[in-house]
Amino acid sequence: MNSIYRMFIPPINEQINKNYCLLPKLSTNQQERLHSKHHIVLLDTGINVSHPAFNNSQLILKDFTYPQGNCHDEIGHGTHSAGILVGRDVSGFCGLIPNSPLVIAKVIGKHLSKQKKVNAISRALTWCTKHAGLIIMPLGAMGNHPTIAHIVKQLSQQHIPIFAAAGNYGRDTLLFPAILPEVFAISACNNQGKALPECYQAESHYYLAPGENIESTGLTRWHTHSGSSQACVIAAGLTVHNYLKK
Repeated sequence: MNSIYRMFIPPINEQINKNYCLLPKLSTNQQERLHSKHHIVLLDTGINVSHPAFNNSQLILKDFTYPQGNCHDEIGHGTHSAGILVGRDVSGFCGLIPNSPLVIAKVIGKHLSKQKKVNAISRALTWCTKHAGLIIMPLGAMGNHPTIAHIVKQLSQQHIPIFAAAGNYGRDTLLFPAILPEVFAISACNNQGKALPECYQAESHYYLAPGENIESTGLTRWHTHSGSSQACVIAAGLTVHNYLKK
């Protein structure tokens, strides 16, 4: 997690080799849902809205961790994800879908217990049943969470695509909720198409996007991260771009 200060920050499109993307194909019903006026929703740790790359972004802030919260990011993960999608800066940096409105759904906080995180994710996904056109979840955990799994099934029945990080716990460990059949599990490779060794790669029912050394927005200017979280956001951003331009 290095803070980087440079005059030029390359756009995400120039940081990744799209030749090695293996993206999901949306069904006709999923495409219709995406093309509707429903939102693209990012479930993560919130956002640093003071970052200049978000000055002109169309952000809708929803804090599901606290009733009166403001989506402030204490960790940096969500800010990095949001930049990959909608950031744009005079440094040259540009996200994959900078003109798209994005809902920032904060579901993880620095001092939240495991159960409070589960509750926040459940509340956010329930909100998504009425408002989401596509859901991005660059997060995951071991084990199963029946309440979340039940809501995910409801979302699937409404044809809402869900992208989730496959995990960085080794090639044989697929995290929840990516392990659910209704979810697009996204793992990470480098720009030569080689899977990152820490990322899931055991079975054939996962998708792939570059996720190594991705430079994006952070709590203090620019940060570089690698893993299936970055790949998940990139895969979702490319999917939105590809289908909305049709």
